Amino acid sequence: MFGGTEVIGTHQDSRDPDGSEHRLDALEFARRAENVACYHKILAALDLWESRMVAAADAGADAVLAGNDALSEISARLRCTHTAARGLVEAGSLLLRMPALADSVAHGAVDYGNLRMLTAVIGDDASIATLAVLDEQIARAAIELTPAKLRAQIRRAHRRS
Repeated sequence: MFGGTEVIGTHQDSRDPDGSEHRLDALEFARRAENVACYHKILAALDLWESRMVAAADAGADAVLAGNDALSEISARLRCTHTAARGLVEAGSLLLRMPALADSVAHGAVDYGNLRMLTAVIGDDASIATLAVLDEQIARAAIELTPAKLRAQIRRAHRRS
């Protein structure tokens, strides 16, 4: 399909004559690879945004303008909307505060949909102490649950903490 793209698992397994298991393995491989690539994109976007914010602070420039300019740079480079660029930066900020979740994302176990939903639900409202208590639980749930089920579980856990 794409020039230079590695072909995933081209051999036929005699135990799976219709190739279903092979196709599912290929799908899982692609899912994890996409999640790892997204993790690196999140980190790169956050790094660019932070570097622009630090430079603006050092120069005494307007922080809101600098932040918007950084998001514009990210969106132009990634050919995405300003809102999508902001989502990457917000996701990166959450990962900095939740190391177990960050590790799960880095290894491809958590997809961007779940990460974005967590960013929307948790946002900047939760304290570092609350996030520290919930980090492992949230990371495990983000691996196993769909976004809707994860949202419900996170809201319950956040109310209890």
